[in-house]
Amino acid sequence: RLRELEIRRRRDEAELAALVHAAEVAGDFRAHGHRSIRGMLRAELRWSEAEVRRRTQTARLVVEHPGVGDHLADGRIGVAQAHTLARAGAHPRVGRQLGDHLPVLLDHAIQFEHADFERLVGHWRRIADADGAHRDAAANHANRRLALVEAGGVGHLSGSGGALDTAELTEILRHYEDAEFRTDWDAC
Repeated sequence: RLRELEIRRRRDEAELAALVHAAEVAGDFRAHGHRSIRGMLRAELRWSEAEVRRRTQTARLVVEHPGVGDHLADGRIGVAQAHTLARAGAHPRVGRQLGDHLPVLLDHAIQFEHADFERLVGHWRRIADADGAHRDAAANHANRRLALVEAGGVGHLSGSGGALDTAELTEILRHYEDAEFRTDWDAC
């Protein structure tokens, strides 16, 4: 019975994805007084934000790559595997590359347990986004900032920066922590 219900759940998820997309394209949400499909799904179906995100991402993936919807509807891949692929497809820098690698990823989605498949897709995303991670690091470095504000005799330190800036600041603060600890230890 569990297998039977799981196959039905996979078919239902594929149909939900198709219906979410159809409702979005048709603008059905406007007729119900909503500004977006996301708002309609939250209000009318009482879906959580996580459910809305997963389902709208899956809807886009199934429309762009109907083979994923076929695999899901046929029960060859699980709902969690479809959501993992949809999240990868929604990635702002590598999502467009997913279609080139989808046949291999779908084969793995059929064979692997979800946790292993999730790691595989994460690894694919990191490889596909090698330049993106570098761009992020450069942007973090370029936008680094550090502020020390004194108010009422109390100092408030805040800032942000890249990995190298963080490592250097951590090392500096560690020296002060050690000095404070030694002072407290000697006093004890």
